[in-house]
Amino acid sequence: MIGANVIALCSSIVLAGDPELVASVADILQHRGIETRPDECGLHARLEHRGTSIVVLRGGDVIEERVVSDPETAATVIESWSRNDLTGPLLATHPMETMTTPRAIGVRESIPTSYQPPRGVHVFAHAETSFAGDQTVWIGVAVGVCIQVGRACVSARGRFAAVVDGPNRTSIEDITRSAEDALFGGEIPFGIGPTTLWFGFGAGMGAVHTGSTGGAMPLGSETFGLRADTHVGWTIRVIDRLSLELSATLDVAQATDVEGSLSAAAMQEPHLFARFGAGVRIEGL
Repeated sequence: MIGANVIALCSSIVLAGDPELVASVADILQHRGIETRPDECGLHARLEHRGTSIVVLRGGDVIEERVVSDPETAATVIESWSRNDLTGPLLATHPMETMTTPRAIGVRESIPTSYQPPRGVHVFAHAETSFAGDQTVWIGVAVGVCIQVGRACVSARGRFAAVVDGPNRTSIEDITRSAEDALFGGEIPFGIGPTTLWFGFGAGMGAVHTGSTGGAMPLGSETFGLRADTHVGWTIRVIDRLSLELSATLDVAQATDVEGSLSAAAMQEPHLFARFGAGVRIEGL
C-alpha cells in the first residue's frame, strides 16, 4: 500500500550543459536516489557557468532560472523541481517569458557554452623558440604557475634560453650566450567554445651570460637587468584538467653590465624578443 508520505517524484532528470557541472550534479542527484537517465517523464535542466556562479535552467512552457554558487545547491534546486514535498521561499523560482528569452533546454545550439578553466592553481611548461632584435635565434624552456584570484590569475614564470643561430655567432670564435629570466604578473582567461585564450603580462629581472673559448684563455661577460613581456596563450583541453597550450610573447629586456672580459662589440645584447612556444597546462590543482 502506498502511504500518504510517499514522495511524488518524476522518474528521471535530463541534464545538459557544461560537462563537468553535469557530471558533478548527476553524481549528487544519484546519491539522493534521483535518476538522471532520460525517459518520458524526464525533467529537463541545463547547467551553465556565469562568471564564478552556476546558472540552473529548467525547460518547459516557461523557462525558469536560478543562480547558485556550487554544485550541491544546483542539485538541491533541480531536486526541488522534481519533488512536490520540497517547497519554501529559498527554492522559489523566477519565471522568464519564452517570447523574450527563446532558449530551448536540450538544444545545444540555442545556448552556446564556452569552456571555463576550473578555479585553483594552474601549472604550465613550454618549449620556446625566440627571435631576437639582433637577428639571433634562441631556444629554451619556460615553466610557470598561476593562481586564480577572482577573474584574473596571478602568475609567476621562469625561462631559460640559449642562442643557437644568428650573425653574431661568427663574430667571435666559439661564442656562447644564454639567459635566465624570472617574471611575475597576471593572466585573464576568455572561453571560446571548448578552448581558452589567456591574455597576460609580466615583469621581473633576468641575466645574460656570454662566453668565448676561442682564444688562449676563456673570456666572458654577465649582465643583469629588467624584463617585461606581454603574452597570449591558447589552451585546448585534452582530458580532464590537462590542456595543450600554444603561446606567443613579446619580450623587452634591459641590460646593465655586471662584469666582463669580452670586447664591447661581443657584449652587445638584443633588447626585443618575439617568442613562440608549445607545451601543456594542468588546470585547477
